[in-house]
Amino acid sequence: MIYENNQIFPFAAYVANLRKYTEGELKEELVRFPTSKEHMADVLKRIGIGQKRPDGAFYEEVFVTGYECNVSSLSGYLTEYTNLSELNYLAEKIDKIEDGSKEKFEALLEQGDSIHNAKDVINLTDNLNNYNLINAKSEEDLGIYISHDVEKREIPEWLDGYIDYEGYGRDYAINEGATLTSKGYVYSTGYDTEYYKGADDIPQESLITEPDKDRNQEMKLEAPEAAPRM
Repeated sequence: MIYENNQIFPFAAYVANLRKYTEGELKEELVRFPTSKEHMADVLKRIGIGQKRPDGAFYEEVFVTGYECNVSSLSGYLTEYTNLSELNYLAEKIDKIEDGSKEKFEALLEQGDSIHNAKDVINLTDNLNNYNLINAKSEEDLGIYISHDVEKREIPEWLDGYIDYEGYGRDYAINEGATLTSKGYVYSTGYDTEYYKGADDIPQESLITEPDKDRNQEMKLEAPEAAPRM
């Protein structure tokens, strides 16, 4: 899939050494996702993970200082403490979205209903068939589309100007629970299933860190909030 900015990866993350940051040194590296366990191991080594600290302990914890996203609205669901293997699994799931569903996926991210974090986005990738996207940019466009393309009404040209397409589109959006996004109107046609419940559900082949190297969600050290980077 080709993403925004003509890129071939959905997003990249600035992975940093958390303890070194609290000591006043920013050691970070930009990682494109999805990635391999071998590449992540090299990155962690370069930012000092596994090295001995002055107090005799080892640098273990990581966090994300920012993201470069090539999928619209995705950055709002990625945080500084998102599990690295979960990020990798998310990127793999996005890569598998068929081109015909890409705009629908981005519209749902923009809409944001029931989506709060990377876990929810992963589940969204498995439930895209439960949603419809209509390429209409206004209530009037929606009314025209429903009348002509969906319901196949044969409306005489002389009568066309008397029809309140805007009102029809408005009623349709309300009845279907459709939300207008920059991609068009998107709405649900079924019930979502929670296939992914958390890090324990990440397939073995998608894991890129050992558990003790990805404990960032348990840390209480202060770190800056992750933010998209231009």
